[in-house]
Amino acid sequence: MALRLVVLMKRSDDDTNGGDAPAPPTCEVAAPPPIGSLREVLDTLTKYNTGPENTDDLAPQFLFGPGITVQMPLCDGPVTQLLVTIVEEELGWSVLARICSQQHWKMVDPETGRSFG
Repeated sequence: MALRLVVLMKRSDDDTNGGDAPAPPTCEVAAPPPIGSLREVLDTLTKYNTGPENTDDLAPQFLFGPGITVQMPLCDGPVTQLLVTIVEEELGWSVLARICSQQHWKMVDPETGRSFG
């Protein structure tokens, strides 16, 4: 079974087309809106049974949850995206759908750029 990668990002006001049509071309590239600080992201994902293997780790590189592994950024600034590996399809998709729905985040397929969730 091949592992699937998705990127989690905060939905912006421009995400009204549901990812079905590409955004019109523009010369300006805006930075994605921040999801939150590292601590806020950790606290948020904890609500979905997703966290580090060692709870004493204050800046974990990976978080593990039902059917997913989340790679945390190594920066100190605000988190704008998270790389997620879906390791078990049935569990992983349902957890990601719930996170995106409740947190107003979206999933982006890094291969196609299509967003959903």
